Amino acid sequence: MTDFWQLFGSDLGELLGEEDDPAFWQVAMDRILGDTQAMAAAYTGKESILVQIGRCSHWIRPHTKRPSGMAWPYGYGNVGQGFSLSSPPEFDWSLRWVRQPETGEWIKAKGQPSRRPLVQRIAIPARTARHPRGTVHTIWLPGSPESPAHKLTSVYGFEKGESGWQCVDQWQKVHSRRTNRCT
Repeated sequence: MTDFWQLFGSDLGELLGEEDDPAFWQVAMDRILGDTQAMAAAYTGKESILVQIGRCSHWIRPHTKRPSGMAWPYGYGNVGQGFSLSSPPEFDWSLRWVRQPETGEWIKAKGQPSRRPLVQRIAIPARTARHPRGTVHTIWLPGSPESPAHKLTSVYGFEKGESGWQCVDQWQKVHSRRTNRCT
């Protein structure tokens, strides 16, 4: 298993604030990017695969929760349009990496690697050092390696226990290309 925090952590760690728990980031990155790597390895298309990882401090936690206690985060602001369930998270900051198809290696992205890359936006919540739970929002735009024509939103729920952070829940929605409704 690849230690993704080892690959991305030095760049991301420089941007974390006092209230961001590096242990949370490490567990989240290893879990989520493990899934990403598996999807990317099976991809045979021509478009580049990019990950954009950033911190988001503008979340509204809904009252409806899953049995695990995790909630689908929402309230992302569109500039001038208020808050919306369908808007992607706004990053305080973010960094991007592109996967090299020949080697499977991830390198920092410079510019646009292809005309229409498959981008996984990973929004990690701010202030994780003071909370026992954290929900990470990811979305593949315009689609995932498994289905490039359809957006895929995944949410990962993490909880801090005696042995540290662990992923306790994951759920996803596939968005229809024509109607932009979830299926």
